[in-house]
Amino acid sequence: SIKSTLLTYTAEDGETYGLLSVMPPKRAGFLGAPRDVIFVVDRSGSMEGIKMTSAIRACSILLNSLGPQDRFAIAAFDDVVEWMSATSGSHFIASDIAGIEKGETYLRTITARGGTELNNCFVHAFDAIKHRQDANGRMPSLVVLTDGEVGNESEILQRIQTGIGEARLFSVGIDTSVNSGLLKRLANLGGGTATFVEPGVQLEEALASVAREIGSPLVSDLQVENLDLAVDRASLSPSRLPDVFQGRASTTF
Repeated sequence: SIKSTLLTYTAEDGETYGLLSVMPPKRAGFLGAPRDVIFVVDRSGSMEGIKMTSAIRACSILLNSLGPQDRFAIAAFDDVVEWMSATSGSHFIASDIAGIEKGETYLRTITARGGTELNNCFVHAFDAIKHRQDANGRMPSLVVLTDGEVGNESEILQRIQTGIGEARLFSVGIDTSVNSGLLKRLANLGGGTATFVEPGVQLEEALASVAREIGSPLVSDLQVENLDLAVDRASLSPSRLPDVFQGRASTTF
């Protein structure tokens, strides 16, 4: 069953603040709804060297965590967006043995090069989600692997707010000094989670939680109801309550 905990603190001025945590239920053997996952890989010049290698390795680990009921696509971006080629007029392919092998082959071709146009990549990714074939019952998700070194943050965040729809967004920051503020906000607005890894570390352990969470919330669309407690809705942080994913609590202030 779902369990929740509420910690409160009342300040000298009489205002009361709360920290609400919703714990996930145990679901042994639960595969979740079938997923359509787009892996968004930053190949801009700032990813040169070990960061690029680590991003490709991280994407490969997450790709191999998908189940046979899932589909995936890979979009590599700098100042242009390039998709792993697929058939049947869709960017998505099945995550079976042949599909994963094709994905790993494509990942090995990605090298760092130009500028960082993340907003443009989101335009393409949201369009791909919107025009999916046989999408009924499939949870769309984006996994963004980047160091977060972008310049038009406000434009990117607005794009997420207006275009994310029912999809979930997960960010994986790869750097020793990653732009954690931006990647956390992307995940908050996208209803997903943010994870940070250092290039060259044991990525399997660092990405274990992301692999469990991608696109498969156990409980979604959480709401805080005001039961005569004068809740200041504008003070909720994050404003969109996170979904409850396997192995991770949903927390809001």
